[in-house]
Amino acid sequence: MKGFVSSRLHPFANLALLLLITVATLCIAGFFTMVFNKLLFGVGMQELGNVAQNPRTTPTAGVCSCFPRALRCW
Repeated sequence: MKGFVSSRLHPFANLALLLLITVATLCIAGFFTMVFNKLLFGVGMQELGNVAQNPRTTPTAGVCSCFPRALRCW
């Protein structure tokens, strides 16, 4: 079996490794989302909750809320 995970590992170790890679990828995507939101839209991590609750306070609220989904799908 060719692939990303070694076939010499136990199947549960393969699943654990894939789960670890998935969680790490989501953490890295979340970090880049926060950095790009701050750089591109001026919305920091603390203000993002306020933007999500009341989107009319920020002109870029729609983009700020859709940006994490777009980054994770990319």
